[in-house]
Amino acid sequence: MPAILFPNPLPDETIFSLLCRFHLLAAHSSFRQYTLPLLGINGSRPSNEFPSFLPRLSEVSGIPLTNLVRQMTSIHYYQPFISDDEYNFTCQALKTGDTGSLQSHLGMVANRITPGKYLRFCPTCALKDNEKHGLAYWHKIHQLVGITVCPIHNCHLKEWKRSSVKLFLPWLGVVEDEGLSEECSFSRLISDEFMDTSTDITLAKIYSRYNHQINELGLQTACGQIRQKLFRSFLTDKLNTLSPLSQAFQYLALQTQKGQYPECLFYQSDSSHHPIKHFFLIYALFDNWSSFIDCDLTETSHTSLGPPRTETSMNWDKALDRVQRGESLRTVSSQYSTTVSTLKIKAQQVGIEVNSRPSKIFKSDERIIWRKLFIGTKTQAIAEGFGVSVGAIEKVLTKFPKLKILRKRIWYLADFRFHKKQLSTYLQNHCNAKRNHIKNAINASYMWLYKHEKEWLYQNLPPEIPRKDRYSRHK
Repeated sequence: MPAILFPNPLPDETIFSLLCRFHLLAAHSSFRQYTLPLLGINGSRPSNEFPSFLPRLSEVSGIPLTNLVRQMTSIHYYQPFISDDEYNFTCQALKTGDTGSLQSHLGMVANRITPGKYLRFCPTCALKDNEKHGLAYWHKIHQLVGITVCPIHNCHLKEWKRSSVKLFLPWLGVVEDEGLSEECSFSRLISDEFMDTSTDITLAKIYSRYNHQINELGLQTACGQIRQKLFRSFLTDKLNTLSPLSQAFQYLALQTQKGQYPECLFYQSDSSHHPIKHFFLIYALFDNWSSFIDCDLTETSHTSLGPPRTETSMNWDKALDRVQRGESLRTVSSQYSTTVSTLKIKAQQVGIEVNSRPSKIFKSDERIIWRKLFIGTKTQAIAEGFGVSVGAIEKVLTKFPKLKILRKRIWYLADFRFHKKQLSTYLQNHCNAKRNHIKNAINASYMWLYKHEKEWLYQNLPPEIPRKDRYSRHK
């Protein structure tokens, strides 16, 4: 009978969410006294990351045990960063219900990083789920350590304290402000890995990509050792852009200050490390998951650090000379097709003092910046006026997504007015000009109007030459 009442799992749904929906559908009088004993849940919390009742749940629901383990738990979050033996051990523990030591086995206890006391949800996801499925539910992706904003809607996640015996689902509330661009990028990186079930990647391949990129960034000595001080400074700058309220980021910042991270990944590679350590290193070196997966290892396919690769693709001397003359890292990096981080590291290696502008905005200035963004002022001009980086201005812009649409409209209308004036001025000075003459004389404005405001253009151009007279040799 219970299997008939058991609902089908929803996309990205957690085990606990499925139990809550089953209880509501079956109309049981008590979650604690009937639903939980039915599944053999006595002492453990039903909302645990690795529940011990999966074998019984499979019997009651009719859902294959393998599907529960691989599709409704967070095991794939850990899979790329553990050995095949550890992965098989974890799967077997979930299938047998012997999950008491899994947190220790996967390095969560030693690293002092666990999913925590709270379940998290995205307010926007909750609203959309309620419209589509009739109720909000808990998503696996929101419970992963390191995700502080929804990877889909970029808004901060709300939290609700876990309970041992109570049934609860996400509530429908006010949508929060968007997270900073760095938070969104980092959360999206974890989400992309979690959803990427087709990539066959091993620990050996992961370390090969680390070594390759470290070579690319020039973070090694002549004998192939990591420049630890420079590398630590590089990681600290990245950490400062992420939310200090996250327990995981606090832990990484502390370990970096003590000189224990990222050294532990390279010199204790056989130990169990929490995935967040790998995720942050991937974010710092590659920015996103796809760049990490697509990393070309043809020239440095080894797994041990080797001598730095000679840079031949760009003229670093000219780029560094411009930095030394005071040009911004962002401007130079964009013109030489490199990243700001790489250029900054190169400058520090040759002793150039990089005068980094502040990357944070005070609350008193944020409203003024918002007004300038509202009227369409370029971020570069605002940054120069406030003496901060362009990235800091863009952080303010990401908080107000509707501003982006407004600014595009403002710039569009400005372009329209400019090109319209160009055409009007030319027609005033050349009363007898033909359409072809106008096109040749002010080609840029003519083509912009043709592409974006074709109807207005044809209404204001001189009458077209009748088709029968177009090829006449007589004037």
